[in-house]
Amino acid sequence: MGGASQSQGDVEYIYCPDPEKYDGFIIVGEIVGREEGVETGLSGHFPLSALSDIVKWGSAKTPLAIYCHFGVSSNPQNFNVYKKAVIFDDRARITSTDIEDMGSLEESARIGQSASISAAGYYEVVPLNYIARVDNLIVDTGHGCAIDRLYDDSLPIDNRYAFYVVAHNTGTPSATQEFIYSVDGGQNWGEIDFSSVAGGNTLDGIAVINGVPVIISKTVTSTFYVDVLSGDVTPTVVAGTVAWNCISSVGNAAYVGGFSGDFGIIEDYTSVPVEMTIGSSADVVSVHALPGGIILAGDAAGKVFYSTDGINFGSANPGGGSDAITAVCAVNDSVFWAGDAAGKLFYSTNSGQTWSERGFPGSDSGVVTGIVFPTLSVGFISHNPGAGTQAVLLKTTGAGTVGSWVKVPVAGALPSADNLLIAGVRDNPNLLLGTGALDQAETDGVIMLGLPS
Repeated sequence: MGGASQSQGDVEYIYCPDPEKYDGFIIVGEIVGREEGVETGLSGHFPLSALSDIVKWGSAKTPLAIYCHFGVSSNPQNFNVYKKAVIFDDRARITSTDIEDMGSLEESARIGQSASISAAGYYEVVPLNYIARVDNLIVDTGHGCAIDRLYDDSLPIDNRYAFYVVAHNTGTPSATQEFIYSVDGGQNWGEIDFSSVAGGNTLDGIAVINGVPVIISKTVTSTFYVDVLSGDVTPTVVAGTVAWNCISSVGNAAYVGGFSGDFGIIEDYTSVPVEMTIGSSADVVSVHALPGGIILAGDAAGKVFYSTDGINFGSANPGGGSDAITAVCAVNDSVFWAGDAAGKLFYSTNSGQTWSERGFPGSDSGVVTGIVFPTLSVGFISHNPGAGTQAVLLKTTGAGTVGSWVKVPVAGALPSADNLLIAGVRDNPNLLLGTGALDQAETDGVIMLGLPS
């Protein structure tokens, strides 16, 4: 495989006359052009008696996923043994092909072939190091987590992420709900107690709208927000009339699922959710959204509800039964994933019209508690195999294909954990946040952070 070439965008500087120098100019701004596509090349050989795969793929004019793995592997089909992988999976296509030695050859000869590849982009993937962070701040159970990308040039590039966690605390002070945060990529952490949520009530989910964390509760008919980046860590209550089970944000809005088919959109973090109809009469227990009106929701009756325009919803029953759809993830407008309370994993490649089951190590038992696909090829599953058992994190770097899901070693990050919820960030496969509960009494909450090794 050849090298990769990509322009990051031309820079046009804006000048104005220098007020202190005659005939001089100073730079007062700049316009940065868009990132351009990436170009690379692929070469290989094929037997004289066989057809060329490169010619076949190029003639089909179909998008491809191209993987370049660094590391020793005895099986080139094994996507999981690598020191680093470079992946072209964003509309990669073969733009030209070249077949060498078309003259007289011996029957055993191998013919050289090459292709030019054009893709919208590419990225690197490395194995992650999973570590426990600030686990002493949670004294029971982490109920939700979220990651937000920061645009702060004062921070080192690797630290331009905010991490948010909501948790339940049975320690001191007694029975409080906590909001835990880091706004410098996990270097420093803070926490606040939600005194407005007490008496057995809980915080049960979190998402970020326009840079502001928004928190929901299954037991309180209000939403909350904390404008951490402005320096104000005082929770603000937005009084409503509906309690919510799950939340997923996209840009300046978020979607929430509630009880008995309740579903809504939060159009501003200071606003009460506006109710929508998706067609469910059961509790909506999972939701995920992408830009462009792509919405995926799962209910307690085993159904998935999907939309690609943000208005009209279809529905499906991936497993054919009534096990709750406990986790959903939309990768793009056509590839959807869903997991259920029976430990099964399902996928659709046609925008939810039809679904197939995909096995993974430990499937068909326990509960799939989370699904995250930062990119088309790289994904994570959090799986609770059963009461009193170790929570499991699985990863694919092969788009979830058969045999590509493998367990990730997280023993140091999740000692005896029996539950795990996860969050990622779009377009960064080298970052993962998790939270959950351990099987110990009292001090048994945990925050897990997956970072490049």
